[in-house]
Formats: sequence, structure tokens, C-alpha cells
Amino acid sequence: MLKFCKYILGVLLVLISVCLFFDKIFENIYKNGDDLNRIKYITSQKGKHFDIVFLGSSRVVNTIVPDVFDKTLNLNTVNFGIMDAQPMDILTMAKLFESYNITYDTLFIQLDYYFNSLNKSRFLYYELLPYINENDVVDSYYKFEKNYFFLKFVPFYKFAINDAKLGVRAEVAALFKNSNAIIRKNKGFEPLNGSGNTWQRTLPKKIINNNKYIDSLERFKLSNHLNIKYFIAPFRSDTQRMGFVNDLKGELPNLIDFSSVILNDINFKNGYHLNQSGAIEFSELFANYIKNN
Repeated sequence: MLKFCKYILGVLLVLISVCLFFDKIFENIYKNGDDLNRIKYITSQKGKHFDIVFLGSSRVVNTIVPDVFDKTLNLNTVNFGIMDAQPMDILTMAKLFESYNITYDTLFIQLDYYFNSLNKSRFLYYELLPYINENDVVDSYYKFEKNYFFLKFVPFYKFAINDAKLGVRAEVAALFKNSNAIIRKNKGFEPLNGSGNTWQRTLPKKIINNNKYIDSLERFKLSNHLNIKYFIAPFRSDTQRMGFVNDLKGELPNLIDFSSVILNDINFKNGYHLNQSGAIEFSELFANYIKNN
């Protein structure tokens, strides 16, 4: 019996050692390898200062063209949008900027129908996982996940359970994508091509009284003396229930409303994303707004 127990213990020790080994290998790839995703791009900007930082969902990623702002305003601008980013994600990213000593004069945050959301981005969920043991900000992002203990303390679990996004398959797929070079070249902007009448958007019937993550962001802004401004990006002309925008202004009185500034639907990839020409036109409008206000 003792011999059997020693055998089992030996197997467990080998298994743990192998998991620890691969955990460190994969963490090193994600933290020190080429920019595999937007979080890696953002962490690569540690210690840098920007005149303007843009943060939000894909309606920032595919909409804000930093080069346009740089040329128009003679400033240093960056697009730190995160796909599907919601208020919880935005609060986390704002705190991560501080943690990574990424400073700015002004942070522009895009808000829209996601004001009603208390969920998190499925993209950021995967992209932040390799950093779960790096600092308290990332740790708190996963604190209430049902498998939090395993994600944080069981070596290699976070990669194994999310193999499609963080495992070997994801690594191989990244080799055949050129999005990394595009992100670096365009300072975070990822253009969309083409136009169409797909994805007509219907905004919510009602707005929630407040969003706890936006409330926390406001407290974070005040306590750290940050210059944070909110804006809403354009929607295509067939968007339904645009009255929600006025409701959002009621919650955020200083919201900069760009919801209807792009008049030609040919400049939209779909109902709520601009294509490349639309993004350039909008960025020019936004840059001139900043210049004149």
C-alpha cells in the first residue's frame, strides 16, 4: 500500500511539474512574444505618455484613426479599444493604464447601449487571463468567476480550459494572421472594408438608472485627478429607438454626441460600425471638434 501511495504521489508531482513548465512557457509567449492580441499591444506601451487615449468597444477599434488626430492636432494619439468592451472592461482597462504607468492628458471613452450592461467582454476575458497573477487589477476582473480558484492557482488550467483561444491552436492560428502588424502600424486602429445594409441596430427601450462600473470609474477619475470624457460613436441612419441617446445624455450630461454625424450610409460597414472611409471622415470630424472646444 505504501509503495502504491508513493507511486501515486510521484505521478502527481510529475504532472504538477509538467503543468508548471507549460504554464510558464505559455505565459512567456503571451507576455514577451509578438503582439498576439490587443492586450499585448497595450502592455507593450508601458511607461509611455499619450496626449489622447481612446477606449471603448469595436466602435472604437474600427472607428478611431489615430493618424488623423495626430496630423490634425499635432498630438500623440492611440486607440486602445477592446472588442466588445463593456463598462466593467472599461473600468478595468482604466485601472490597468495606471498599473502599467500609461499616462495621458485626455482619455476619451465611447459609451452607448452597453451602458445597460453589467457583463464583460468575451475577448478581454481571454486576453487578460495570462496576466491573472501579475497584479490586483487583473485578479479582481476574475474574482467572481465560478472557476476563479482554478484559473488563478492551478498551473496551466487557464490555458487548457481555453485552448481554442489561448492554447496551441490559437498559437498556430496567430502565425497566419497579419492583424498584429496592422495594430502596431495604425496605433490600434483596425479598419473595416466594404459597406452594406446588415446588422440594423435597435437600441434599448429603457436605460438603467446607473451603472455601478461607470460610477466606480467616476470615483476613480476624481480620486486620481484624471481628464476623462465620454462620447458616442455614429450609428447608421436606419438605427431604431435613437431616443436612447437622449436617455444616455441624462445619465452622462457631458456626453459628446456623434451618433448621427455620418450622414451617408455608404460609409458604414454595417449598422453600427464604420468602414475605413467612414472612420477617416469621423476621425476628422472628431479631431476638429477637439480643436474647436
